[in-house]
Amino acid sequence: MNILGITPKAVLEIKAMMEKKDIPTGYKLRVGIRGQGCSGVRHFLAFDKPKDSDDIIEFDGLEVIYDKKQALYLAGFKIDFEDRGEERGFFFDKEN
Repeated sequence: MNILGITPKAVLEIKAMMEKKDIPTGYKLRVGIRGQGCSGVRHFLAFDKPKDSDDIIEFDGLEVIYDKKQALYLAGFKIDFEDRGEERGFFFDKEN
């Protein structure tokens, strides 16, 4: 079982983005958190090279990396892509 999930729609969008932006070979999708203050944690997505402190999971050929120390903050989340007219992008939703 993976620490987090990604919907098929989000996987397709990320793969298309990687191709469109010509992300270099060896870079993966990094999922992580920033900040842990009063407003809680903020999740982020970026393209990065794996580090020794990372785990790698795969979704339909898309390799996703995350720092093992952040696993607790990522557990149970699902990344989705939605196009809501003016709001278009990736969303982190807590799975039940």
